[in-house]
Amino acid sequence: MSQLDVSIFYSHLLILLISLYIFSHFAVIILSTYYYNGKIRFIKNYHITRSTENKGNVSILLKIFD
Repeated sequence: MSQLDVSIFYSHLLILLISLYIFSHFAVIILSTYYYNGKIRFIKNYHITRSTENKGNVSILLKIFD
């Protein structure tokens, strides 16, 4: 491999690493937002469906997710 090939290879590697780093940050933000919203929705639905049957399980579930 010549010097030019090595420099092209390393520049591509650097661009790939930077883009992966940026994408991983965005992915974490998006996933945590979806997880947070889904968690709240799940608790609300669970509370509505189980409130007439058993209030103990609902309070335990809310304590786990707090």
